[in-house]
Amino acid sequence: MIDRIRFPLCAAIVQIILFGGMEFVAASDEPVNTPFEDTHRLIHPEECDGFTFAILGDRTGGPEEGLAVLAQAVIEINRLDPDLVMTVGDLINGYNTAPEWYSQMKAFKKVMARLNMPWYPVPGNHDVYGNRGNRSDRSNEALFKKHFGPLYYSFDYCGAHFVALYSDEKLSFRNPPEDQQMSAEQLEWLRQDLAATRSRQTFVFLHHPRWNYDGDVWEPVHKVLAKSRKVTAVFAGHWHRYRSEGERDGIRYYCMATTGAYKEDLPAAGAIDHYNIVSVRDGRWTMACVPVGATLDPDFVSGQESSDVWAIKDGAYLKSVGAFNAPVLEAITDRVEIELTNPTSKELDITLSWTGARADGWRIDPLECAVALDAGGTETVKFTISGIIPRPGEPLPEVALDARTVYRLDKGGAQEIHTQRIMPYALPPVPEAFLHDAPGTVHDRALRLDGVDDCVIVDPHDDLNWDGPFTIECWAKLETQNSRAALLAKTESSAYGLFLTDKGRRSPGFCVYFDKRGYTNAVSVGGEAATDQWLHFAGVFDGETVRLYVDGEPVAQAAQSGPLKGNSLPFIVGADVDKRGRPTSFSRGLVDEIRLSAGVVYSEAFEPERRLDRKEGTVLLLHMDRIFGNLVLDSSGRGHHGRLRGGTRLVEVD
Repeated sequence: MIDRIRFPLCAAIVQIILFGGMEFVAASDEPVNTPFEDTHRLIHPEECDGFTFAILGDRTGGPEEGLAVLAQAVIEINRLDPDLVMTVGDLINGYNTAPEWYSQMKAFKKVMARLNMPWYPVPGNHDVYGNRGNRSDRSNEALFKKHFGPLYYSFDYCGAHFVALYSDEKLSFRNPPEDQQMSAEQLEWLRQDLAATRSRQTFVFLHHPRWNYDGDVWEPVHKVLAKSRKVTAVFAGHWHRYRSEGERDGIRYYCMATTGAYKEDLPAAGAIDHYNIVSVRDGRWTMACVPVGATLDPDFVSGQESSDVWAIKDGAYLKSVGAFNAPVLEAITDRVEIELTNPTSKELDITLSWTGARADGWRIDPLECAVALDAGGTETVKFTISGIIPRPGEPLPEVALDARTVYRLDKGGAQEIHTQRIMPYALPPVPEAFLHDAPGTVHDRALRLDGVDDCVIVDPHDDLNWDGPFTIECWAKLETQNSRAALLAKTESSAYGLFLTDKGRRSPGFCVYFDKRGYTNAVSVGGEAATDQWLHFAGVFDGETVRLYVDGEPVAQAAQSGPLKGNSLPFIVGADVDKRGRPTSFSRGLVDEIRLSAGVVYSEAFEPERRLDRKEGTVLLLHMDRIFGNLVLDSSGRGHHGRLRGGTRLVEVD
């Protein structure tokens, strides 16, 4: 019945792809051909004859768009290229008269005609019942035979035997124990058919899973199947949910779900649109249940499309033009401009929306807008921001811009990319009185970090890059963490940082990036940094050596010299920084007394001061004692105030 000649390795390839099936492919003793010696020995698979076939579930009982699901399954089955396709019945909605039946049949066969291989129908109740289920009207049964094929039949292929049975001979559900019985004529035909075949692998298909029905209606059929000792598996449909029914007398039973029919919203319990792929070998077989949509066109994304998506994935296409002003205790109205640039070869659909903008007294207009940006195009979107800044000591609202960008691929897919940007404020002028404690008073506070999103960000400045010796230091009382964490950092293939490594131990380390040489690391290998106690950490580069101190004791050093490489990224307290200036690798605990200094502050063991003072060469000094708005104040005199991020706060400490 089927005269296609297939290359035997095709089925093995499908099996390996779908089932991770290397263990199912017998291996010969012959090694692979290679010029290499003294390597792990690989052997090639044993050559064997075999084939694959697909099984489709019910199509009826669903909306017309179910045909689109069937059409997608046809596309995917063609990609997998099995030798043949079986169905389990209910191909059309039916229960109608000839004109409607004929129209539905043509629509189904039009989709199935796109298959590159033969397919075989199995009659279901919807295919053969007359108008409104009239069991005396057998005209649709005649139409099925004329336009689809026999009501039951069999054929052989590549040593396997296929049997299609008819489970609706009575065209009635009125008396299940009687109406669901297979006729004596069909049962005798099945007995003779199995006796005649030489195959030891027989696959049986019918519409109703009669083995689950009352009255032992399936028992006579099962006895015939079992007695032949030739039946491998039986497949049915009708229930619109997938079921593995177990094994009986060496025969596996399965109930297929749907391929475009109505189903409940219970996918984990088997209510899915799918098809099965069966791989057959001499004496063995494997099967995979494949949800429709799970196999992709091998050309589903082109090289250009991949490059396009990578060009926009980090949000570089979105830039704010300047920062909006935020004078303290004054009502403000300012304009914010967002520049969008499309670096891709296709139009982008971009939706911009603001979050955090509904804080008391704040308004952004418009709150959301959509932009269609041509390939290579640039557009500037303008927003008006109005509101009142809180009093000193109260945090400024954190206003964020969300961008959702949709990139559509030629093969019909779409990739959505989400970018969020915290919008910068133009720093308000800090009154001189806020920079200093009143005479005779000292605040004793520290920065509390949760290890999730808390940190302080100091805006980029040339002062924070070095062209020679420098010192970086802080006090910290850390809590236990299992991942890499940064205390002070400005690193991104450049600059410097103090870290706690996560390579099996919580070892403190100081790294400096040398131009054209990369990082030089001074990492303590003698033990982990203690938690729940205050420690002083200092990193010093003296022009020839990168050195790390813990509580004034030198614990690690690495020789290196040469020009340093800075960057235009923020300096972050309590986290590392990525290439877009965003915090990552957060610390948990307390951090206090951050000081950056040009030159060498420590050259030998020392007793750390608990409160650090401003000295000559100090470019950043955060006592972590005073805030102004959302700013932690810099006491170096250079105005490098830090912005609080996340839920960061100052807490009283001993």
